[in-house]
Amino acid sequence: MVHPLQKLIDGFERFRSDGANDPQLFSRLLEDGQKPEVMVIGCADSRVDPGVLTACRPGELFILRNVAAIVPPYGPDEQPHAASAAIEFGVLGLGVRHIVVLGHQACGGIRALAEGTVGLEFMVPWVGVMEDARRIVAGSGLEGPERLVLLEQAAVIGSLRNLLTFPWIAQRIVRGELSLHGWWFSLSEGRPLAFDPLHQAFVPLTAHVRPIDQRVDVTATGRASPLSIEGFVARAVEEAGLTAS
Repeated sequence: MVHPLQKLIDGFERFRSDGANDPQLFSRLLEDGQKPEVMVIGCADSRVDPGVLTACRPGELFILRNVAAIVPPYGPDEQPHAASAAIEFGVLGLGVRHIVVLGHQACGGIRALAEGTVGLEFMVPWVGVMEDARRIVAGSGLEGPERLVLLEQAAVIGSLRNLLTFPWIAQRIVRGELSLHGWWFSLSEGRPLAFDPLHQAFVPLTAHVRPIDQRVDVTATGRASPLSIEGFVARAVEEAGLTAS
């Protein structure tokens, strides 16, 4: 059996010798620096590497990965905040123009949140960031795999909402300098879905799916926000022909 680290070493060698790779790529990246237009906030799950799924080359994506692709709300203090620091650097340091929150099917972090079986000291408060989503989905009437998928997708919306609490993100959206996108990857079908704020649903990903940008009033009063987890879950319950408890 090949040692797992040897597999990585062999992979590096194949990457270096692959004729499809531009031999000058890293020289240019070193000289010019990174200038990605897209930041992806994805899960640490080994099955859903954003660079692999999107077939992007080095330098094209600025990627933050953590358990369950969670974005915490804006809350600066004297404690270290790894996720917020990466978001801050991506937006203020690199000037990315798009942020994609990429959740996925069969997410272990979301399952632990749903079942209350985290049992790990750092995981408990981390997945607890999405407690509101868990509570709302728990009252949906859905059960089993359908409830878990609904919570995975609701957590994507929750992270989009939390991104809007960062003042410099909200300002850039208003000025048309930044757009947010919520994606969820189906492992069973091998394809992504995108959150459509107009229809409050995850739909097949195309270039026509409207992002969260200056065209979408996310602070509207008198009607449900496009990023309302309650509205999203209510629509899913209606489609399933159930009555929320």
